[in-house]
Amino acid sequence: MEVLSELYILTKDFVTLYSQKMLQKLDEWINTAQKYDISEFQTFINGVKKDLTAVKNGIIYSYNNGLQKVV
Repeated sequence: MEVLSELYILTKDFVTLYSQKMLQKLDEWINTAQKYDISEFQTFINGVKKDLTAVKNGIIYSYNNGLQKVV
């Protein structure tokens, strides 16, 4: 159960760093996230690392070619 709460916090931290444009925290987040031996989570981390430039651009810039949240 402890791992689940840690993964929840880690996922929440990713959303926060992304939404608050905290690019300087991305490398730290990746290093922390890599410690978990959960294949689905590792697949996500590997995707982030593979497309690191795109992820960084998504954090830096407010526009993208994806779906937008309608408020």
